[in-house]
Amino acid sequence: CQIADTIMVASYDTDLHSLSLLSIPRDLLVITHEDKIGRINSVMSRAYNSNGQNIQAAAVTLSQKVEKITGLTIPYYAMIDFDGFIKIVDSLWGIDINVPQHFLDMQYPVDWNGEYEIFELPEGMNKLSGPNTLKYARSRHSTSDFPRSKRQQSIIKAIMSKIMSSENFS
Repeated sequence: CQIADTIMVASYDTDLHSLSLLSIPRDLLVITHEDKIGRINSVMSRAYNSNGQNIQAAAVTLSQKVEKITGLTIPYYAMIDFDGFIKIVDSLWGIDINVPQHFLDMQYPVDWNGEYEIFELPEGMNKLSGPNTLKYARSRHSTSDFPRSKRQQSIIKAIMSKIMSSENFS
C-alpha cells in the first residue's frame, strides 16, 4: 500500500448545496498507531502493513487519526488511486480549472526510475484531461504544499460541480 498522497475532509451542505474542504498537510507529524512519531501521510501505509494488509482497517486507522486531529466525526471515507482518479475526470470529458498564474513544474516524475518531464499550464481557464488533472494535483516541485492543497481543492470542487451539473446528474 502506498502512502496517502492527499488527505482531505469534505463536508457537503445539502440545504445550501455547498462543499467545504479541509486539506490535511501530508507532512503533519503525528503519533502513529504504533506510538511512534511519523508523517500523517504514512499512517495508512503503516496500518496496512501491520494489519495483515487489510486496506479497510488501514483506512479506518487513518480516519480515526484525522478525527483526533480535527475534532470532527468522519462517518465516511473514500479512497481513490491514481488510475481511478484519471478515470473519474475522463468520464466527465475533462474538467475546467482556472489556473491563477502560469504553472510550471520542471521536474514532474514520469516513473520511479528518476525520469522527469516538464509540466506546464498557462494562466486562465484550462480544460484538463484525467492525466493532466493528476499532474496538476500532484505537482510538488512548482510550489509548496499549501498551494498544492488549494489546487487539489479546486479540482475536487470542479469535479463535483461537473457531476452535479444538469448534463450529468438527474
